[in-house]
Formats: sequence, C-alpha cells, structure tokens
Amino acid sequence: MTTSLCKASRVYETVPDDSQIQGHIKLVHFVRHAQGEHNVAGEADPARGYLREDLVDASLTDLGLKQCNTLRSTPQTIKSVARSKLVLVSPMNRTLQTAQACFNGLVNCPWIALETLREQTGMHPCDRRSSKSELQSKYPTINFENIVHENDPLYFNFTNCREPTDQVTARGLEFLKWLKTIPEDEFIVVSHHRYLYCLFTEAIQIHPVVDESPHFSNCEMRSYLLDLSNL
Repeated sequence: MTTSLCKASRVYETVPDDSQIQGHIKLVHFVRHAQGEHNVAGEADPARGYLREDLVDASLTDLGLKQCNTLRSTPQTIKSVARSKLVLVSPMNRTLQTAQACFNGLVNCPWIALETLREQTGMHPCDRRSSKSELQSKYPTINFENIVHENDPLYFNFTNCREPTDQVTARGLEFLKWLKTIPEDEFIVVSHHRYLYCLFTEAIQIHPVVDESPHFSNCEMRSYLLDLSNL
C-alpha cells in the first residue's frame, strides 16, 4: 500500500472561488474515457475479449461518442470548459477521442498528451499505444512533445502479465508531482478506469470521506480540489 500523499476534496455544483485555488491547490476535472470497442469485447467475453489483436489501441464505439455528447452538454462540463486552462490526456485513441468530443470548445488553451496518464498496460492489445507519428497525424491540435518514444515503451515490458498496480500508482504519483510544477491551477484530465482507480485508492486521500465508488464509469467526470503541498 502506497502512503496517500495528496489530499483532495470533492467539488460538486458550486465552483470554488479563486481564494480556494492558489499555491499548490489545483482544481482538477478527472474524466474516464467513453465506451471503447475493447469494453464491449471484454463484457461479451471476459476471458478472451481483451486479448483481441484487432483491438490494438482501441477506439470509441458509437455509444461512446453519444456518451461524449451527453457529458459535453452537462452544466458541470460547461462550467469546466469556461474555466479550464489546460487539457491533459492519455495518448491512447479512446482518451484522445473522448477529450476532443467532450471539450472541443476549449480552443484557447494547450492540449498535452502525457505517457504518465496511460492505462495499466501489458497483455491486452487495447492498451498498446499507437506510434507517436501516427497519433500526431490523427490529432494535430494536441501537443505530443512530452511523448518521448516513437513506439510504446511500456506494453512489451509485460508480455506475460499485466503491469503491477504499484507501478501504475508510481506513474500516478509522477503525474501529481509534475502538476505541482506547472503554473495552471484548473484543468481537465482524461484517463482510464484502472489508472484512476489506483490514483484514488493509493495516491490520493479524499477528505472529508465521500460515499462513492473508486471506479469511474465510462465518460464520467469528477472534480476535486487537490492539495499537492506534501508531494
């Protein structure tokens, strides 16, 4: 068990005022990607669905795109789009598609892809990243400068097992420490189910405690004030 180093409080309808967002306090809107082709395959065949080679770096389904349309029109999203200064996204097709479909109104702030936001990887082709050049071609408005490697540097490290959860958590902590160094104080983060689960059960401690599952649903957004002071 990793010691929880980052404190967080859940934000609901009321947007915090500027006095609450200063120093190492950041307002972060976390989003899990919408339904992907791999989600459908895994539900249909839990034993083999995620092992399908035809689902490398899986894309969204039609239902996933509809989920994005729904999230885009919610009052919470409209407020987030109006205020956010940065979009941070995992460099996988399903997260990149979700970010573009949900937050296409955010045109005057940077969009940055980060390897540290990727899903737990290994064994499942859906979690094998496309090449950097291919992603740059498909998503020209997103900045891939922080993606160092042309090809996936993580997936083939775990050919016979899934990436250990402590390593997923370590990537999450690396991401949180990076957040502490940037000037922006409110932004959107688009990532994945298992990654967000590890982040919120191992690296982030929510206070006061809220009665909610650590599992994000497809295309669910949750907002938190993060206190990064102890990182």
